[in-house]
Amino acid sequence: MEQQKEMNNYERMEQRMRLNDQNRAEITAFSTLNQETWLGRVGFHAEEKEMVASGEKSPMVRYDGGLVYNYQYDFCIPTNDSEMLWLIRRWNTGERNWGIFNQIYDRVQDLGGIYLIWH
Repeated sequence: MEQQKEMNNYERMEQRMRLNDQNRAEITAFSTLNQETWLGRVGFHAEEKEMVASGEKSPMVRYDGGLVYNYQYDFCIPTNDSEMLWLIRRWNTGERNWGIFNQIYDRVQDLGGIYLIWH
């Protein structure tokens, strides 16, 4: 039983690594197809959350081809979009509900972006 559990953990870790690598490959491919690539995150915590909510910190960065860490971003879009910034700021001011979540998801799709799947 213990050996089975260890194997399952190993398989899950292997799957996570494949998903992380796949996300990085998708970001790279997306950036070759678009003039600009912006990577964004939705949820923040503590001081960082307050900075995003107030507009002091942007939840999005322009992709420069550098290293992307596991779980670092939630989506990529082809433009630095003011509506997306506004939606993410609302989410981080405490308006965490399905309506806002769906608007963020829809906005990524409307802009021709992609959601990253981190496991």
